[in-house]
Amino acid sequence: MASHGNDAARDAYESKVPPFYYRPTSSDCQLLREQWIRAKYERLEFTHPEKQEPYSAGYREGSLWKRGRDNGQFLSRKFVLTEREGSLKYFNRNDAKEPKAVMKIEHLNATFQPAKIGHPHGLQITYLKDNSTRNIFVYHEDGKTLGGHLPVAVNAIAVNVEVPTPETPRPVFVIIQPGGELWDRGVTVSFSEEPPHWFPWQWHHLASP
Repeated sequence: MASHGNDAARDAYESKVPPFYYRPTSSDCQLLREQWIRAKYERLEFTHPEKQEPYSAGYREGSLWKRGRDNGQFLSRKFVLTEREGSLKYFNRNDAKEPKAVMKIEHLNATFQPAKIGHPHGLQITYLKDNSTRNIFVYHEDGKTLGGHLPVAVNAIAVNVEVPTPETPRPVFVIIQPGGELWDRGVTVSFSEEPPHWFPWQWHHLASP
């Protein structure tokens, strides 16, 4: 009886989970599990679809603390995620007209790196620029941003990224814990080809939804 009640409650609170929203398991990191629980029971994102706007609107703008390349100092930087351009951009100043970097979604990866960054919500973002791998290190004080809304928003855009041919699988934003375990967005993983050389062990193509 109790199990049936628990199942009914879970089904109710998860009745409108978007297909691109990754459902953490017990083996996932604490930040992902915590934000899943908060999204479900506290923010009621999966019973009130209008609350999913922060990651389903196709556009998100905000600030993250980014580590400087030379001095290691963290400074607030503006980031813009846009579905229309299929990219994540960051700007050195809020009033800057041109971005410092443009990271295409199909060449984007991220790992939670709290120890390396020195913050429980630390994230290392890896992307491709001019055939070279680049890294930026960021964090946000609110776990909801990096543990919930940002990766979900990227996933939402990734599943809509146009690909050159029907045979090419769609890319997807994946999160890998420091030990190397792969998290995908909950679909069946199909390793249709070897990962590109610039993302050894991190970037994988998933089958088209």
